[in-house]
Amino acid sequence: MKTPTHIHDAAAAYRQTGIDSGAECTNSHGIVLLLLEGAIQQINSARNHLAFKGSVAEKGGHIGVALEIIGVLRGSLDMEQGGDIAQNLDALYDYMQRRLLESNLHNDVDGLDEVARLLRTIRSGWQGIAPAPQP
Repeated sequence: MKTPTHIHDAAAAYRQTGIDSGAECTNSHGIVLLLLEGAIQQINSARNHLAFKGSVAEKGGHIGVALEIIGVLRGSLDMEQGGDIAQNLDALYDYMQRRLLESNLHNDVDGLDEVARLLRTIRSGWQGIAPAPQP
């Protein structure tokens, strides 16, 4: 994450998704985890609306929220200090956004599943670098 302002912007974006985390996060690491989880949940909801309920409008709404969350994650990357990792994440987030748009357009469950898998992989890596608790 870039600055404390971006942390608060990301937290506000997460709260706008309507997903209840059960906890407030004030550090950038926790907020990124919440955002990743929120995007995964939105994609899963979109998938369920498409695959089981046949509800295209609700599917599109959930994909729209997932796109916003990924946009916040992408916008929070510090390209100067993040080096190759930030550049690679930027390219991956760009791919995910395009894949979600295509999946929305073509009602493609496989595309939704692919993006959810990618987000889970990023979340798993992010969980592995959790900061040490402060005394």
